[in-house]
Amino acid sequence: MFTKENIIIAFWEIYREKSINKITIKELMDKAGYHRSVFYTYFKDIYDLLEQEQEDFFIR
Repeated sequence: MFTKENIIIAFWEIYREKSINKITIKELMDKAGYHRSVFYTYFKDIYDLLEQEQEDFFIR
């Protein structure tokens, strides 16, 4: 889960400064330090990442 957590942390760092429709997978994965193909192991797209985070938030 460490990889997924790193991707999510990078996402929130970028999301603080950019709207979701301006965030690219390449930009996100460059920040997280992984190849973009790793992203698709956990998420379908950037909106799926956000949706999963919202679901996790409400479950907690």
